[in-house]
Formats: sequence, structure tokens, C-alpha cells
Amino acid sequence: NCLYNIGNIHQNKGDHAQSVRYYLKVLRLAELRNDAEMTALTSNALANSLQMQGDLAKAREYYRRSLSWSRLYDKDLMAMNLINLGRLHFVERNYAQALPYAQKALRIRKELGDKAGIRSALEHIGEAYFRMGQLQKAEASFREALATARQIGERLGMATAMIDLAALHQVRKEYRQGVVLARQGLKVLEELGSKEEIREGYQTLTALYEAMGDYRQALKSYKRLVQYQDSLTGLATAGTIAELHTRYDTQKKEQQIKVLSQQGQIQQLQLRQQHLYLGGLGVLVALMTGLGYLFFRHNTLRYQQKTILLEQKLLRTQLNPHFIFNALTAIQQFMYQHSAAEAGKYLAKFAKLMRLILENSRQEYISLRQEIQTLEHYLELQRLRFGDKFDYQIGVDPGLDPEEVTVPPMFAQPLVENSLEHGILHKSDRGLVQVRYHRQGDQLVLEVEDNGVGRQRAGELASVRRPEHVSLATRITQERILLLNRHRNRKVKLKVEDLVDQHQVVMGTKATFAFPFKSN
Repeated sequence: NCLYNIGNIHQNKGDHAQSVRYYLKVLRLAELRNDAEMTALTSNALANSLQMQGDLAKAREYYRRSLSWSRLYDKDLMAMNLINLGRLHFVERNYAQALPYAQKALRIRKELGDKAGIRSALEHIGEAYFRMGQLQKAEASFREALATARQIGERLGMATAMIDLAALHQVRKEYRQGVVLARQGLKVLEELGSKEEIREGYQTLTALYEAMGDYRQALKSYKRLVQYQDSLTGLATAGTIAELHTRYDTQKKEQQIKVLSQQGQIQQLQLRQQHLYLGGLGVLVALMTGLGYLFFRHNTLRYQQKTILLEQKLLRTQLNPHFIFNALTAIQQFMYQHSAAEAGKYLAKFAKLMRLILENSRQEYISLRQEIQTLEHYLELQRLRFGDKFDYQIGVDPGLDPEEVTVPPMFAQPLVENSLEHGILHKSDRGLVQVRYHRQGDQLVLEVEDNGVGRQRAGELASVRRPEHVSLATRITQERILLLNRHRNRKVKLKVEDLVDQHQVVMGTKATFAFPFKSN
């Protein structure tokens, strides 16, 4: 009984390797004593831990062993086994087959008057309906489960029902209601320290924030998810579980050997079996360790990639308000200096540009044609602001298909902005901005060239006008490049240089941006 309770404590903490270790000890003792009741109870608990580790075949075997005894002697345990066998169908995505198990368990719980069991069965029924797309029935079951948990003061049941309802709100695109429920549920779960449920809660909360476009909160929630995921999965776990099963099977066979009649035959069988088990155990442990490492490595890379994508989205959401602020400031100046009709024309172009930016900003890559179209609208808008003080040219190498080639959105715009604000603005005669795209090996090269006053002169003028000014567009672009370069063999590069004539007189500035070529 003590060993069984210790196993339960480890299982509740999410430490399934330790719970399996204790349950196997209990099972061995129970079978030696011919204790059918303890064998059935322990088989159910052991199957729970095995299911959490992903060993569905072993879990089903132990659930059925427990169910065969519980049908005759223990309705409470019978309901537990029915729920758990249904959960195996969930893992295999056979939701229609899982539903009858949960419904049978609910009937038994109602016969017993077990409120906690009723809450659990209702939650499983709701989840089955949810996975089958029957959202009204799912919500009814989840809300009944939440009401039952509140009635008996079961905090864990209340929290899990809130997380389930939050996931349902996400599907219905009711994101704010979902966030409120998910945060309430997670607060309770973290107080209870229930790691598996906390991981599922943060998974739901991350998805809700990402759907809302709140990438800062999504990133924060996702990092918490990774922390709990890492605490539940480890490199040595699979090897440890396999070793424990091997030991348990070995001990059972050793007991069978002891009942053989002849001592010589016993010794011969023991020696032969020892060699077989040692060899098999070595191969099995090596294999499981290798598979465990590959699984752990795959998950680590996947988490890193997701984190980088969220950070990239966050940077793009920072860049858009920066650009919008600059453009609205320019509109204000234009309205003060020109007629209402001219200001209206300027505002119409701004609205068209905003639509393009909003369409592109939520995508990791867009077509080169979309990027050029956005850039043209931006330059036309700036020409109005600058009083037609400059010309521009956008060139694409004939070997590139703008419909097929893809680029990260809003990378050219900060470079063009710098050319206009720091080069053309201070120029007395007419300016020219040239944007060129061409392919160089396995890289797409973007060049932004102007005939402005050069970086040194622009810096001197800027220090007089705004002594402590730092270009936000430049800084965000540099941060985006750093993120793109994480875990890449082919690095993204940005080079900015002044153009000089034969007498070393500055003729303008050229920015060259090269990144891996990508097409649809």
C-alpha cells in the first residue's frame, strides 16, 4: 500500500518514470500474494503512466487486465477503466469510438452518486463532441462539468473545465473570452502543480494570443509551455521505462523457472536466460536511448523555430506603427502647407498603402511583385511629400519572375526611407533613388542606391537637428536580420557604403541586402 501511494504521488507530479518504477514493484508483490484486487488497481495506475509516456499498446493491455476484474467486483474501478480505454481512442483520433466508453462511465458514476467521477466523465464526453465538431454538445458538457466541480469544490476539475472552454472559444474565434478562462484555469493549475494540465493550458493560451495577433503575449506564453514540456520529457525517460519493463518481465520468468523440478535444468535455463536478457537489454537500451535523443532534438528545434517565428511577427508589428507614425506626421505637414484637394489626394494614397501593408504584414514571405507594388505606393506617397523633388527607378533582373520569387515583407522600405530622409532631403538639386533586384548564385540581392549627400554629411546634419536620434527602422531591420540568421548556414547580409567619384567626392549611398533565394 505504501509503494502504491508513492507511485500515485509521482504520477500526480507528472514524474511517470518514477511512478512506473513503484507500480511495477507493487504489481510483483501483489501477484506473489495472489491479491487480485491490488493487481487490478495497480494495473490501472500503471497503464495511466504508460499512456502518458506514449506506450499505448502496453497501456491497453493493463487497462483490459484491470477491467476484467473490475466488471465483477468494483464499479468505481470499472468506470475508471472505461474512461481510460476511451482516452486511448482519443490518442488514436478515433473520437466516435471513444464517446461510448465515456457515456458508459457516466452512467456508472451517476449510479454510484460520485460527483467527482461525474465531472470527469462529463469532461471526457465534452472533449469527444469537441473533436467531432459538435460544439454545442461539447459546451453543454464542459459547462456541466465546471458546475459539478464548483459544487464539490474540486479545484483541479474547475481548472481543466476552464481550459476546455477556452479551447472551444478559440475555435469560435471568441478570443478574449478564451484568454480570460485560460488564465483563470492556469492560475489554479500552477498553484496545484499539475504539470501535464499546465502544459495543455499554455498550449491553448499561446494559440489564443497568436490568433488575436498579440505576439508579445503569445511568445511569453509559448516560452512557459516549453518550460513545462521540457520538464515532462527528457532524454533518459524512454530508456528508463524500457529498462524497468525488461526487469519486470525478467523477474516474472525467474519465478517460473524456480518451480521446475530438477536443479540442474534450473541452473542451465537461468544461465541461458541471463545471457539472452543481458544481450537483449543492451540492444534495447541503446536503441531507445538513440530514439529518445532524436525525439528530444526534434522537439527542441521545433520549439526554437516557433519562438523565432513569434519574435519575427513581433518585430513586424513594431515596424508598422513606426512607419504609420512617420506617414501621418508627413500628412499633417502636407495639409498645413498645401490645399485641401492636394491633402485629400495624399491621404487616398496613404490609405491604399496601408491596405497593402496590412495584407502583407501577417505573412512570413510575400511575392516580389507584392513587395514592389507596396514600394511603388510608398515612393509615390513620398514624392508628394517632397514636392516632386526626386525620381525613382525599380528594376528587376529579366531572369527573375516576380510572381514566383518570394521575399520577407517590408525589408526594402526602411532602406528607401533612409535614402530619402538622410540623403535626398538634404540635397539642393533633384534626387534619384534606384531599387534593383537580381540573383547572385543561391542568393537574392536587393540594392538601394541614391545620389544624396552621403552618410557622413547626413550624420552631421542629423546631429544638429536631433542630437540623440536613433533610426528605429534601421534598428528593427538589424534585429530582424539577427533573427533570420539564427540556425542558418547561409547568412543574411546587409552592407551600406558611400559612393565616391575619382576625386573621392561623395556621390551618394548604396545599401546592399542579400538573403537566401526562395521561390514558390
